[in-house]
Amino acid sequence: MGFVASCIESAAERIGCRYEEMLDRMEAVGLIDNYIYPHYDALHTEDRINLTDNIIETLNRWESNKTRKA
Repeated sequence: MGFVASCIESAAERIGCRYEEMLDRMEAVGLIDNYIYPHYDALHTEDRINLTDNIIETLNRWESNKTRKA
């Protein structure tokens, strides 16, 4: 759970929003349960900058896909 919290905090800090807002966005598209947890082994080996870039890029893509499907 600590890894997930650090992903949320890093992404929120990078884009300039509150931790709670980032958590809400990630939960809305299932990013934590369907991406971060299942890919933990690979994700936790990335450096913080690349990991944060990866998380934000994936979040934006998943949000965009969800919007198109709605």
